[in-house]
Amino acid sequence: MTDSVAVIEYGSHTFRAGLAYNFPSDQEPRLVVPATVRSIPPDGTAEQSAGGSQQNGRVLSQASQEPVPVVEHGRITYWPGFEALLHYTLYQQLGWQIGEEGSVIMPEPLFTPRADREQLTQLAFEEFNMTGFFLCDQPVLSLYSVGKITGTVVDLGHCKTDISVIAEGQVNYHSTKRLPYGGADLDKLMASLLEQRGLKCSDPQRLKELCARASSLPSSSEEAAAGEVHTLPDGQSITIAGEGQQLAQALLNPSLLGKDLSDLPSATVTQIMQHPDGPTRKAFAENVLLCGGGSCIPDLGTRFVTELQSVSPPSLQPAMCNCPDYMPEHTLKYSSWMGAAILSKMVFQQNQHITKLDYEEAGPMVVHKKCC
Repeated sequence: MTDSVAVIEYGSHTFRAGLAYNFPSDQEPRLVVPATVRSIPPDGTAEQSAGGSQQNGRVLSQASQEPVPVVEHGRITYWPGFEALLHYTLYQQLGWQIGEEGSVIMPEPLFTPRADREQLTQLAFEEFNMTGFFLCDQPVLSLYSVGKITGTVVDLGHCKTDISVIAEGQVNYHSTKRLPYGGADLDKLMASLLEQRGLKCSDPQRLKELCARASSLPSSSEEAAAGEVHTLPDGQSITIAGEGQQLAQALLNPSLLGKDLSDLPSATVTQIMQHPDGPTRKAFAENVLLCGGGSCIPDLGTRFVTELQSVSPPSLQPAMCNCPDYMPEHTLKYSSWMGAAILSKMVFQQNQHITKLDYEEAGPMVVHKKCC
């Protein structure tokens, strides 16, 4: 499989992987697993966590059967576990063979330290014998997935929410902001809301995914909804009324989560307005992309753009990016993975990636030259 290109994306919640050659396809990414390992056996392979929950803190004992998170807040925090999970993904799931490795393109979270970039590059060539390797900023790839190179990306992640403005395929870091909350905080809110009713949920994350939805207008966010019964995989049934709308409201207004932060629409407009050029600000506002796991909440995009418009100055007319019809249905959830699959067709065909020869000549620091 020397000509294969794998797309590997790591996040605080899941590890996503697939092959780029048959993209776009509803079957890709073919592997989406929790970004945890249970133990690191001597052969270096990962025993994949059977559950999707993540535990706070790292359990570094090899004998431990507790899930060990390998990525936290967008940064790799347990490198042995990351290497093991990557081995499991490439050789056991994507079909690589020892001595017949291919290439990898990897979406890179914002604010990744230089040392981590170099360690990833070293891992690629020294541990996995890859024929080629390439990193690219996640928000840039997210825009590529909807056919854009300029716009504003609001990525609703598991432990963080990133607001990025992109001009001609380049992140403007002066106008980029990370907010320290995400889907994990909604899980805790879901459990708290149920406890107030005297209920205990066995899987608040799954229940959140089933019931969260945005109301059409801010004024209706607290309206009581008709009770709906949701059944969890373990058979537990819980009746949900207005909790689903409260979750969506909290995602847009983190003060409801106890965070001392401005609401998400206002924060987004603030980042857009930091750019000095008026026409560029206008382009940022007219191409807003809401992506990540949180974007799957029904009607959240409509609610978000409505609030954006209400807090924007008259010179801006915020609008959401539309996903092309030919792209898979789950594009916005995995937008940076999708963008990487698209970019791979150009990067590797035009030899813009890091090759083995590049690595042998310059070492791990070559990543700062080839993947800038």
